[in-house]
Amino acid sequence: MGKTLVLCVDRDNDFGTKAGVESPVIGRRANLRAAIKLGIADPEDSDSNSLFAAIKAYDELKAKGEPVEIATVCGDPSVGDKSDHKISYQLGEIISRVQPESAIMVSDGPEDEFVLPLLKGKLQVREVRRVVVKQSERIEDTIYIIRKGMAKEEIRLYIITPLAFILLASGLLTITGTFTPQNMAYGIPAFGLGLLFLLQVLQARERAEEMYIELREGMLAARLSIFTSLIAFLFIFIGGAYSYQQTVSSGFPTAEEASLYFTAIFIWFIVPAIIIRLGGFFLDFWLRHKKAVWAYMYLALSWVAMVFLTGAGILLVRYFSGFLEGYGPDRIFNELMAYFAVTVGLAVGAALLYRYDREKKRVAGSLELAAEGH
Repeated sequence: MGKTLVLCVDRDNDFGTKAGVESPVIGRRANLRAAIKLGIADPEDSDSNSLFAAIKAYDELKAKGEPVEIATVCGDPSVGDKSDHKISYQLGEIISRVQPESAIMVSDGPEDEFVLPLLKGKLQVREVRRVVVKQSERIEDTIYIIRKGMAKEEIRLYIITPLAFILLASGLLTITGTFTPQNMAYGIPAFGLGLLFLLQVLQARERAEEMYIELREGMLAARLSIFTSLIAFLFIFIGGAYSYQQTVSSGFPTAEEASLYFTAIFIWFIVPAIIIRLGGFFLDFWLRHKKAVWAYMYLALSWVAMVFLTGAGILLVRYFSGFLEGYGPDRIFNELMAYFAVTVGLAVGAALLYRYDREKKRVAGSLELAAEGH
């Protein structure tokens, strides 16, 4: 029977930010220390309960005589791509050291389970266990509960975000409609409240502070990724301005045609932005550590492939909507084949690069284990 990895996932890195735990954490003793440290640092954080549940699962499998190991991976407080990059890299490190064949994932909610596709791409997933912490039957402080809920990523994402867009849309439509005191009395507060909710969802203040600190530290340390990120954002800004100017000057009669035309132009400015930004991270890491992180490269190839696939979709929608006068079936077919050929080529390149990276880590892990054995 192959070894099973019991994996605890902390996507927003509460273990690191609250308890100072460095990840990945491998082994029962190290994970137990991490759980206790987070439990003392923040008794209300459910991630410590998840890790205790993972340790229990490890002990149960160990008692049955199964080969098993336990590990914890942590992401980043800026939940998203940056967090998932870190988790993917740590997973590769764990797999190269532990050599498991399957995994049991333990999490405290759907937020951490967003990384499940990453795990399935590397290992066979036997089971996913979600830990639900029991709450008191009597709610003593409703305002406190609401504030704690607003701080949770899943509540912001699935409840506050739709509400924010509903308020923004209804408020904007009311304000720009017929001017009456009643419309203004509803529209302005609704739009303002929707904007406030949206800023809360985006964590605008925290992200602005993080960007300022990262930019300042990057400039002082002369990090290449800071400059490439600025160039990438400049491409996005120029692309948006240029696409808007081209769309307005074309004078389309309907909003649907104008929006599709705008998107068809704008997406091609995203391609150089992706390549420049992720290429900057790749070069920055290589220059600083003399080590190539191929995850940035196959991620860039995957995203560019998605842009080409989106371009093909927009072309089809514009054609069947009658917005492409003078385009015959043959021309549409040839352009679609070109889009799909590039998409498939990029996707195959990303898959081969991913396979190479994984095999390289596996061989390095085997050599390390062999060296430790001697």
